[in-house]
Amino acid sequence: MLKMAAGVAALGVVASASAQLDVHPANLTFRAGLVLPVDSALRNFSKTFFGVGVDYVLPNQFLNLKNSESYISLDWFGRSSNGVNGNVFPIAFNQRFWLGQNSSSLGRYGTPYATFGIGAAIIDVGQSSTKLLLRGGLGVELGSHLCAEAILTLTDKSASGVRANAVGIYVGYRF
Repeated sequence: MLKMAAGVAALGVVASASAQLDVHPANLTFRAGLVLPVDSALRNFSKTFFGVGVDYVLPNQFLNLKNSESYISLDWFGRSSNGVNGNVFPIAFNQRFWLGQNSSSLGRYGTPYATFGIGAAIIDVGQSSTKLLLRGGLGVELGSHLCAEAILTLTDKSASGVRANAVGIYVGYRF
């Protein structure tokens, strides 16, 4: 009985403590979309890939440039979700540049932006290897939380002779 009372008391403390925390994600964008290979060796492997990604906006800007924000992106694109050979994992440090000002009550609704980044890509097509990554793209805010992006990913040639050069078309949700 004493153990049960202690367990209930501990559960009550944990529940009241968690009620004090704001557990909602912030500074995050989750994206999903279609990725089209530009490199012929990658296209020979698969004509289309499914892509998902997450962006984390850094609280302190790395590059203090007007109308821009620094963020880290972690992406995956592959031909199937079963983990079989045919995956690319781009990881990049990026800078997003807002191309216009919008005083809408919905925040940046309708505002276009450009993004550029550098990082590494783990290319698991044939023999797995990690290569230099450059990425760039254009996007637009579709609402207070929605965005759409077209991202070009460029990499060096992997150990199996494949470049993960591709264009991804994504829709995202910002927290």
